[in-house]
Amino acid sequence: MRPNISLPFLFLPILFFISLPILAQTSKSLKGTWEIRSQAGGLKGGNKTFPKGNGNFMEFSSNEYKHIYKGKVIEKGKYIIVRKVSSLSRKTEEFIQYLPSKSPLEFYSIKSDSLFMFTDIRGGGQHVYVKIK
Repeated sequence: MRPNISLPFLFLPILFFISLPILAQTSKSLKGTWEIRSQAGGLKGGNKTFPKGNGNFMEFSSNEYKHIYKGKVIEKGKYIIVRKVSSLSRKTEEFIQYLPSKSPLEFYSIKSDSLFMFTDIRGGGQHVYVKIK
């Protein structure tokens, strides 16, 4: 007599191993030290650019972050990456969920050596960082 193994259970390990490299790629690409170069929008509106060496950094490890300003850690904690539909773009985006929870959420994209972070509310603003480490 053959054991009765449900077909969906056979696919779960395969699905896990297929998605693992995608998850690892996301967190690897966010890891590092990023220095701010510009911000746009937000409550005050307007655009602002920052020179190289301005001292305003976001630092990400695999699950922790630090916001460093002029050599001092002004905020730190843990984070996770969450995929959900953005209220702005109406597409599925990767969001940084800071722990303990901080709202509104920010979704991000990485292109080359630049990190683009968008606050997911109307008029929420955008920050652009350049990877330095």
